[in-house]
Amino acid sequence: MIDNIRIALIRAGLSQIQLAANLGLHPSTVSRIVNGWMVPPKDVQEALRQALGPPGRRIRFGWRLQGGRVAARTEAVG
Repeated sequence: MIDNIRIALIRAGLSQIQLAANLGLHPSTVSRIVNGWMVPPKDVQEALRQALGPPGRRIRFGWRLQGGRVAARTEAVG
């Protein structure tokens, strides 16, 4: 199943502020990631996988430019 990162947040039951606190990031950083203004560094991508992946499964991210913004897609794997 492929969702966008915002849907993955909802499924995980987290707000952007909660996710930021869990990952030790500033809320504005999480907002930029969710809204497509930045591609997170590899270590943050891994932390997002852990935080947003379904229990017992991992998610894979795909990042691409779309209309001048980064479109983040997630896919549950495993």
